[in-house]
Amino acid sequence: MEGRLIAKRYEIIERIGGGGMAVVYKAMDQVLDRYVAVKVLHDVLHHEEGILRFIREAKNAGRLSHPNIVSVYDAGREGEIHYIIMEYMEGNSLKEWMEKKGPLSPEESITIAMQICDGLAHAHKNGIIHRDIKPHNILCAPDGQFKITDFGISFFSKATQITETGMVMGSVHYFSPEQASGAKVDHRSDLYSLGVVLYEMVTGQVPFDADSFLSIVLKHVQAPVPNPQQINPEVPGQLCRIIFKAMHKDPNHRFHTAGEMKQALQQALNQKTHPRNAILATSAEQVDDLHLPRKKKAWKQRVIMAAIFVTFVSFAVLIQVNENDSTANRPPASQKKPVEAQTAEALTNSSPKRTELNGTYRWWREIPDSKQRDRVFRHFRADGTDGEYDVQLEVGNLSASQFYYNIYVVDRFSSRLILKGKSVPYRKVPEKNFVLTRFHVSIPEVLLPGKGIVKIEIYSSKDRSDAVEFLLQQWGHPPKK
Repeated sequence: MEGRLIAKRYEIIERIGGGGMAVVYKAMDQVLDRYVAVKVLHDVLHHEEGILRFIREAKNAGRLSHPNIVSVYDAGREGEIHYIIMEYMEGNSLKEWMEKKGPLSPEESITIAMQICDGLAHAHKNGIIHRDIKPHNILCAPDGQFKITDFGISFFSKATQITETGMVMGSVHYFSPEQASGAKVDHRSDLYSLGVVLYEMVTGQVPFDADSFLSIVLKHVQAPVPNPQQINPEVPGQLCRIIFKAMHKDPNHRFHTAGEMKQALQQALNQKTHPRNAILATSAEQVDDLHLPRKKKAWKQRVIMAAIFVTFVSFAVLIQVNENDSTANRPPASQKKPVEAQTAEALTNSSPKRTELNGTYRWWREIPDSKQRDRVFRHFRADGTDGEYDVQLEVGNLSASQFYYNIYVVDRFSSRLILKGKSVPYRKVPEKNFVLTRFHVSIPEVLLPGKGIVKIEIYSSKDRSDAVEFLLQQWGHPPKK
C-alpha cells in the first residue's frame, strides 16, 4: 500500500497500526497538505455484514465533532478497498502510556477520565453508543488532549433497522455485565467500561482477569469489584466510590449520564479526599443480588450463566475479532496479549491451558482430499503460515477473465465461511492449456483455529459447479480410529 494514492488525494506513507477489522496507515492529504490516518478494511471482512459495519463506523463517527473524539473526514471505496479518512495523531494510546508510566496518580486519572466523559457525553447526546471503551481506543495528543477513537462496533441508538440485542460485542476485560450476557445495551454500558479504565489507571491492572474468556465474562456479571485501595492505598475514597458506582452491575444504579459522572469526578478532584476515608466494604452496596433469597439468587445465576454460554457459542468469532482489533491511528504496542488469553474454555474443571470450548464438531472430516484431480484447477501449492499464504496453481482454459475463491475456518466449534467470492484476475495465454497463476491470501490471526483447518474453495462459475477445495493449513491431528 505504501506509495499508493487513495481517492486521487491521500498518499499512503506507512502502516501505523492494525487489528482484526482493519489496517491503519499514515498518509498525506495532498489537497490540504496535512497528515491523515487512512483506515482500510481487511479483505477477509469484504462481505455484506463487515462492509455495513465499516460504513456504520464512518457514519457514526462522522456525526461527531468534539475535541475529545478523533475526527472522521471522509470515507469511500476505491476498487476493492474500503477506507475511512481520519484525524492523524502523533501520540500513543492510553494503554501504551500506562505501560510506560505504570499506575497513574489519582489526579491525572481523574483529569483523563473527565475528558473521556466529555467525549462520551457528546456521542451519547447525538445518539451514538461506543460499546468498546478501553485504553487501546483512547489516544493521547502531545498537548495532553485525550481523544476517543475506533467506533467500529458503535451503533446509532435512534436507528431501528439494526438489532444488536443478543450479540456479544466489545473487549472482554472492559465488558459491561449487559454486554457479557448479550443483553440490550445503552449509553450506561460505556460508563461501566470507563469505570474499568479508571480502575486500571489508578491500580495498573484491570479489575477482572482470568485464564479464560468465559471466566472473565462471569466475573463481570457476578463478582464484586475489588477495592482499588487494596492495590494502591493512595486512591482516595471518593474516587473509589465513583468507580464502584460506574461499575454497578445494575445500569439503573450507575451514573445516569456521562455529564453526571464528570461532575462527580470534578468534585473528587476538588476535595482531594484522603485515601483513608475510603469505604472498605465496597461490594454489598453495589451488588443488589446479595440481598436476594438464596434459592432465587442461585436460580438467577444459572439463567445468567446459561445466557452467557449460549451467546458466546453463537458469536465466538465476532468476540475474538473485536477483542484483538487495535486499529487506532498510531504505532502498534511492542507486545500484544496472546489470543489464547482471550478465548474460552469449557464450563468444567478443565486445565487453565485449554483455550477452546470442548466442541464436538468433527473438523477433520472437512480436510480436502490431497489426491483429488480437477480439469480446471490443478497443481495447487500454498506457502506460508498463520494467516499469510502465497498461493500458486495452474488454471485451465477459462472463458472469463477472473476466477473466485472462498475461505473456510473449521474447528471443533463449527465450519465458518469467513471470506466469500474474492476474485483473482486470470489472463489466458495462447497455445497453453494451463496458466500458472499466483495470488496472496491474508486471514487475521484472531480467526485462526486452535485445532482445525483453514481451507480454500476455488471456482470459476457463479454457481460453484466447478468448485474444488484445497488445504491452506492444519493445526492438530484427527483422533486415532
